[in-house]
Parts: sequence; C-alpha cells; structure tokens
Amino acid sequence: MAELLVLVSRLVLVLTSCLLVSSYGQTCTWHEAAVPVASVECRHTSSLLTVHYDTAVTCEQDLSGKNLTNAPTVSWRNGHSADIYLLIMIDPDASTPCKPDLRYVIHWAAFVSPSNVTYFLQGSNDLRITDEFISYRGPHPPEGTPPHRYQFFLYRWVPEITLLHPTFLGNDNSSRFHFDYDQFKAVNRLEHLEAFFEFQYSR
Repeated sequence: MAELLVLVSRLVLVLTSCLLVSSYGQTCTWHEAAVPVASVECRHTSSLLTVHYDTAVTCEQDLSGKNLTNAPTVSWRNGHSADIYLLIMIDPDASTPCKPDLRYVIHWAAFVSPSNVTYFLQGSNDLRITDEFISYRGPHPPEGTPPHRYQFFLYRWVPEITLLHPTFLGNDNSSRFHFDYDQFKAVNRLEHLEAFFEFQYSR
C-alpha cells in the first residue's frame, strides 16, 4: 500500500510538472493559441515603421536579452508634418504565446508628429511625441516562455470624425492588461492604419 501511494504521488508530480510547462508556454507558440493573432506583414516595406533602440531593428527580429528599457526612436518616411498620428505598441502574446489570457498588454500610446527637419538632415522622418497617454514600458515577458511579439501600429488621427482625445477603455500606466484593441479601434473610429512594425523578445 505504501509503495502504491509513493507511485501515485510521483505520477501526480510528473503530471503537475507537465501542466506547468504547458501553462508557461515553454513549447508553445502564438500559432497554437486558441485565437491566434496574425503577425505584422513584413513584406509590405512601404508600410513599415523604422524602430531604433541602440541600433536599427528589422521587422520580426528577435531582440531577446537586449536592454529595451528606454523607448525607441520610431521613424516613418511617408509622414506629413501637418498631420497627427496615434502610435500604439501592444503585446498580443501575454501571458504566454499559446495561452494569451492577458491579451492585449498595451506598452505605449502617444500622439506623434513627423519632423521633416530630421528627414532632410538624416534621411529619416522621426516621429516626435506631442502627447503621451500611456508611457512606454519595455518588454518583460515571463522567463522561460517563447518570444512574445511586440507590435507597433500607427494610425492617422482625424479630429473631425473622432474624439478629441483617444479613449483607452480603462487602461492607463497602472493597468495595462486586457487592452481591448478591437473595441479601442471602433470607439475611436480608427480607420486609417498608415504603418506598422513588429519584433520578438524573450527573457
């Protein structure tokens, strides 16, 4: 009887370990999520933002292990200085890519405006922050999970048909989880997606 109890307890331990491995997504990717979110289409280079941390980042690049504490410089060649744009950065893979139960986490949200002076001097068009609604917070996925994707979206803001300031549906600097991206777009009538970008990161 004692040997049977030991055997059962060992079996429970093994099953628990397997469940923990699965729940932390160590073998899962975003493809295996119940409702997967598509990656950014990196072949459409005309719609891609340019993102710089210490160095330039390529779309879908894996930046695992790098220091991403400070906000990147974001540029876009097609911007017009007279227009206002809304830039947001989200994580569609929290808490793990195969179990994104915290989707979405919003990492950054700000009104930005292109600076044509930078474009002529350096060959790029940096997006200057004019009003930051949710401050930048760098990637911080759970250790041991596959890389999370961090996606940037740039919308042209049309004050005539949208609210004066975007509605973030209860999300702020202290409450970033469960950001309803689809509802956010609908409430703010965001119909003009101008540019996008994505990289990956794990710890």
